[in-house]
Amino acid sequence: MRVTITYSTELQEVPEECYALLSRLGEDLIRINESIQQSKQLYDDLAENPSNESRESLLRPLSAMYHRLTNSATRIKDCMMLLDGFVTTSLNPSSIGSPDLDDAKQVSEDIDQMQEELQELVEVDLGE
Repeated sequence: MRVTITYSTELQEVPEECYALLSRLGEDLIRINESIQQSKQLYDDLAENPSNESRESLLRPLSAMYHRLTNSATRIKDCMMLLDGFVTTSLNPSSIGSPDLDDAKQVSEDIDQMQEELQELVEVDLGE
C-alpha cells in the first residue's frame, strides 16, 4: 500500500531535493531497462516452450516494471510540484519576504547546473 507523506524543507534546499529524486528516478529507469531486456529473453523462451512456468516467469519482470514505472511517475510528479512551487516563490519573493539577491542568483545557477546534469543523465540512460 502506498501512502503520501508530506514534509517541509527550506526553500534553498528544493533544488537538492529534486536532484535526489531525479537521481533515484535514473536508477529506477536503469532497472526498468534491465527488466525489459530480461522480458525479451523470456518471451523467446515462452515461444519455444509455452508453459505455465514460462508464463509465470514472464509476469514477474513485467510486474516489477509496472511498479517501478508507477513509482517513477510519482517521483516525476513530486519533482514537478516542488520545482513549480520553488520557481513561483522565487519569481514572487514578496510572498515570503525579501530574500537576498545573491541567494536568488545562486539558486538560479543551481537550477541551471541541475538541468545540465539531468540532460547528461537522460543521454546516458537513453544511450545517446
